Amino acid sequence: MKIIFMGTPDFAVPCLQEIAQDHEVVAVITQPDKAQGRGRKIIATPVKTCALELGLTINQPQNINDINFVEYLKNLNADIMIVVAYGQILKKRVLNITEYGVINVHASLLPKWRGGAPIHRSLLSGDSKTGISIMKVERKLDSGPVYSQAEVKITEDMNVGILHDILAQKGAKMLAEVLKSIQTLQPVTQNHQESTYAKLIVKEDRIINFNDDVNTIFNQVRGLNPWPIAYTYYKGKQVQVWQCQKINSNKLNTQKNGQIVDIASNGPVVKCLNGAIVLTKLKPAGKKLMTGSEFCRGYRCVVADYFGESEE
Repeated sequence: MKIIFMGTPDFAVPCLQEIAQDHEVVAVITQPDKAQGRGRKIIATPVKTCALELGLTINQPQNINDINFVEYLKNLNADIMIVVAYGQILKKRVLNITEYGVINVHASLLPKWRGGAPIHRSLLSGDSKTGISIMKVERKLDSGPVYSQAEVKITEDMNVGILHDILAQKGAKMLAEVLKSIQTLQPVTQNHQESTYAKLIVKEDRIINFNDDVNTIFNQVRGLNPWPIAYTYYKGKQVQVWQCQKINSNKLNTQKNGQIVDIASNGPVVKCLNGAIVLTKLKPAGKKLMTGSEFCRGYRCVVADYFGESEE
């Protein structure tokens, strides 16, 4: 098949690599390059880098729905468009260009977690499973009928990075299978009444509140690792928390939430609602990533000290 591929981040790369093996990718559409880092160096998107390696034609429109660019897309005479985390909303004039329309690889079991941060939200919510949905794109966000769906079990050792990579690879394989039978495959309408929305991560999602329970904090830490990372404060300085362990206990009720109740071999033990959290991997502002024990030695942690913006 002749395919127009639209995608931008790392999540989309396996899909592009997979379809390029058996199909003619007539164009790769990705977001414009952006300046990043302290030096404001212009960085290509991961999909652009992949497309260059594959020798594919690349376009980076500021507005995918621009009338002139839509004409360019029409003249490619593609059979289908594939969208994987592209980053722009497609209007009707784009959705109707190709014979088989537009299909999307989405990292959740739709209709659950429609929207831009499904992997983060599944972990933050403590879900026991998530998955991949291959769906037909319609004008309403992530509401189209589903061609294929498969579950992935979420285990407690998974963080966003691990789950992201598992889902990206699974999505690529599923996409390849759907394309084999797209001419005859009939998608199934979603149950819209069961839909939930995976809103983008904001600053407030990152701040650890030790008044929350053990599982909430544990899921927050792994649900934001390796990006954008949960954080708290110690002695007035911001500290990122990259990894932690749970201690479920009701024997700590005499201490205040956020208080260090023990210095374990692997890090400070911090009281929270129904137990405690051992902070096992931390990164103080402007410092390198370190183990919990290294942090305790370097910052002279003692029992009764507090994590958080204040002792209240």
